[in-house]
Amino acid sequence: LLNYKNIQYTNVFMGYPEVEEVAKKVGAQPTSKKVDGSPYYTIPFVTIEHLGSSKPIVLSDSPAIALYLDNLYPEPSRAIDPDTLVFQATFREFLTETWRKLAPITMRDFIAALPENDRQWVLDTRKQFVGIRFEDILPPLDNVEEMTKTWAIFDDAFNALAKRLDAGGEGNYQVVKGKVTYSEIEMVSFIWFLYYYSEKSCWERVKRMNGGRWEKLLDAYSEWLPKPVA
Repeated sequence: LLNYKNIQYTNVFMGYPEVEEVAKKVGAQPTSKKVDGSPYYTIPFVTIEHLGSSKPIVLSDSPAIALYLDNLYPEPSRAIDPDTLVFQATFREFLTETWRKLAPITMRDFIAALPENDRQWVLDTRKQFVGIRFEDILPPLDNVEEMTKTWAIFDDAFNALAKRLDAGGEGNYQVVKGKVTYSEIEMVSFIWFLYYYSEKSCWERVKRMNGGRWEKLLDAYSEWLPKPVA
């Protein structure tokens, strides 16, 4: 969204163990609660400095950040048009459920790509935060039956997403035809994640699915996609 709107920004990278401390330091609000009811701080959060203001505006939670920036920078077009607020919120809920179904495949590669300290922290704290360990959702690679079932769920999730998008015409990959929308940007972000951080065989599988629309979607956003962080 920032790149699409040509907003100047600076990324600040931190390790997962630092997120809560830094969020509290800058005044970012928690985005949900842990299983024990304590505050759960997540990324991204942003600080926005305005001329004439002594304190920056601090926002957390991606949809809230996007809505604020969309109002502040309406050009070149609104990504969250007021007329589509309910529709986009509903579609994003569907996307969230879709990504959860894909997690047993996608998260293995993501965790493996993390630096050692971050990887161990994520594995150690996931049950405390969301009530389930990653190890409990990642099927053993040597269990052919479980892996076959997991890939079937993966395929079904993409097929269900494609079916929703086909309401706009067979092979459609846009949430709202002819417009850049925030919910579409969220979809692009996940496909981009798969492209860069999953095993090559996973992306090869995805790009062949559903008439090649997922690769076409990335191509449509190529000028605004960030470069991967090594």
